Amino acid sequence: MIKEDEVRDAVISYLENQNLDGLEVWLAGHSWDMHLDSDFPSQGLVSKIQMALAEYNNGNRSGAEVRRELLSAIENQTLEVAINAPSRRLVYSTSSRSASLGM
Repeated sequence: MIKEDEVRDAVISYLENQNLDGLEVWLAGHSWDMHLDSDFPSQGLVSKIQMALAEYNNGNRSGAEVRRELLSAIENQTLEVAINAPSRRLVYSTSSRSASLGM
């Protein structure tokens, strides 16, 4: 299982060290079979990051562009709160800015 906050921390660490190859290796090792046991926000975040890295590896994005895309992906954080009542279930989602790096 991979958690959204672990992914965000890894992206920040690799962006600070300018090491996109290391991020790709970390992500491959930690996201294998994540569709079996990880929540949808984590899966969505990993998908965005994998797409940005694939575009970089294919030459469709520069290093600076992929760094901006990665930073954008980790800035939006989803919070879901479920309240169970006898006959109702309320799910509240919100997004907030949670990370910043000087690039």
